[in-house]
Amino acid sequence: MATIQKMKRLILLVILISNIQCHHDERYLENKKFFNNSDTLIFKQKGFNSGMELLLTNKGDFNYMNHWAGCVGGGEQKSVNGTFKLKNNSLILFPDSIRISTFPFSGHSDPTTKVYKYTSDSLQIKTKFDILKWNNITYLLSPEKEVMFKYHMPIFIVGIDNENEVNNRNEYYEFAMNYNSGYEPEFHGKYLIRIDNPNKDSINPNLDLKKIPKEWRSLFLKNPISATVTKLDKRVIKYIEDEKYNFEQKLVYINKGKKDSVINGLTFSNKNNSVTIIKVFEDESIGVADDIPNSEIKIGTILKTR
Repeated sequence: MATIQKMKRLILLVILISNIQCHHDERYLENKKFFNNSDTLIFKQKGFNSGMELLLTNKGDFNYMNHWAGCVGGGEQKSVNGTFKLKNNSLILFPDSIRISTFPFSGHSDPTTKVYKYTSDSLQIKTKFDILKWNNITYLLSPEKEVMFKYHMPIFIVGIDNENEVNNRNEYYEFAMNYNSGYEPEFHGKYLIRIDNPNKDSINPNLDLKKIPKEWRSLFLKNPISATVTKLDKRVIKYIEDEKYNFEQKLVYINKGKKDSVINGLTFSNKNNSVTIIKVFEDESIGVADDIPNSEIKIGTILKTR
């Protein structure tokens, strides 16, 4: 009887070790495929005087950096270190520490640097990403919701008219808007990318939507939308503290709406004009005309998406 019990324990131990080894082998193969014999991979996002960078090592460590700089001086650099895991075409970060350097407006002073133990507070970063490959570009798109930053002054964000809508958006939304408007894959938004082979030309301009998770697939247009300008108007964006900073925006009404798959943030354009949608109704939408040289929008102008 004792011998049988020992045999059962031995069999269970062998099964347990085999499962652990299988999981280890799966992770090893996934990491090896992802890194493609490289020691490190760097994903970047570049903006105006700002940007993000995520460095991954094949040992499972990461360094995330977010920075911005003022036009007349000053700025901040946030750096987060930790470990990561790859699983089922997803990347999960496990932050450990955060380092923040604040640069003074005067270039004659040294930056102030503080190091913290990472916690989920106002200094948090996105930690979950889906890995999407399109031609020679690898995208890291986070399904996590965007954070609406509070300012002491009213600030207008193109395509956004209320805070609740901002807080329900994520990087799939921005990627979809850039795709639908025809900017991708040449121009990118505020999400991390890596160009795997800079010398390789982009071949297929159409994204395989099956690669997009089902919950976000409806954001992507299957076919272009053509719309006609039906009305022109304007509105004034007011700055509370000083009226001299007020500015005027041209509003453009088009004859396509929700029933035509139009959503907020979508861009319609032609050779000389570009309009970003900010309000959508069932049969029509309202957009803001972008400030483009030689732009002249009239009633009857035809605008299109991608």
